[in-house]
Amino acid sequence: MRLSGDDLLDPTHWQDHVLVQHESAWWLAPGRVDLNGNGRATDIVFTARNIQQRNPGARPGFFWLEAPPNVFSPWKQHTIDDSLKHPLHVDFGDLSGNGHGQDLVVGGCETQHLYWYSFSDNWNRTDLPLPMLDDLQPDKVWNVKTARFHAQRDGILAAVNRGNRSALVYFEFTGGRHEANILKRLDYGHPMDDRIILHDIDGNGMPEAFIPDSGNGAGNSKFVWIRFGWRP
Repeated sequence: MRLSGDDLLDPTHWQDHVLVQHESAWWLAPGRVDLNGNGRATDIVFTARNIQQRNPGARPGFFWLEAPPNVFSPWKQHTIDDSLKHPLHVDFGDLSGNGHGQDLVVGGCETQHLYWYSFSDNWNRTDLPLPMLDDLQPDKVWNVKTARFHAQRDGILAAVNRGNRSALVYFEFTGGRHEANILKRLDYGHPMDDRIILHDIDGNGMPEAFIPDSGNGAGNSKFVWIRFGWRP
């Protein structure tokens, strides 16, 4: 929406601008980046979910929108991956170690993997297996967030789940690949399903994670923060 008048509180002073029409468009990657190489960080990444009863004609997948020179003109939509069954959260990061921070990671439902995509390698996809939750194989990744604690490139925080078993997992880059480490186990489903924010609240140089948690809607809804200190 564009402010076309001088009164922020007057609804008539705001004007809608449709970038694209995509049924079931869902999560935006935080921030904008330069994906078309024009030197301006104006491009947008989004996912589209697959809930047919809510979004008949859903077109699930993972896409980016190229901003035209005149942003009020139609935006061009590009497909990153339309083979994903039900993608959800998406985030940017330096997962390939190239330093640009424009690689992408995406979670979702109906999956046994976490997926990340290399920007400098034509969106080549790497599939990271989800760790077992005791005897259960997770089939959902409700949330993802890139983060760097000790390694030379970003790792990935992910909230994984199957049934009433869940966990917060950190995929740390070590030994030439991202390895899964279970940080916290939870005994309910649909965990930590909203945006993860990282901030060093106690000033020790290590970011804490702030995560809204629906608690599976069973009276457990809360806003949690987690101190990371599993390594010296």
